[in-house]
Amino acid sequence: AILIFSNHTLAGFFRLNFNDERYGLTQNSNSVLLKSFSVTETMQGQKIAQQALAELPHYIQAHYSDTINEIVLSVNFRNPKAKYIYEKCGFVDTGKVIGGRAGNQYVMSLTMT
Repeated sequence: AILIFSNHTLAGFFRLNFNDERYGLTQNSNSVLLKSFSVTETMQGQKIAQQALAELPHYIQAHYSDTINEIVLSVNFRNPKAKYIYEKCGFVDTGKVIGGRAGNQYVMSLTMT
């Protein structure tokens, strides 16, 4: 897991998966799957998610590979606030829907340049 800090306080975390699980969302072998993105409830509303997502492409290129050109994720239909934040940060709804344990999920993608 990758931890998100704000002013030296743990604010959230996420995971990056480079395994075959991403192929359920994209066929791009130069992609990474963003999973379990979460900001703690007491830290929400402070634009921490937006700041972390804005830095994510730079983080991936600096710590993993500069060949990664796409970040994919899925977000639950019942979480419109998260979908809105992802869209604000440049992710686009691919039009693909996958089923999940907690219900249907939108597949979203961010092209890295």
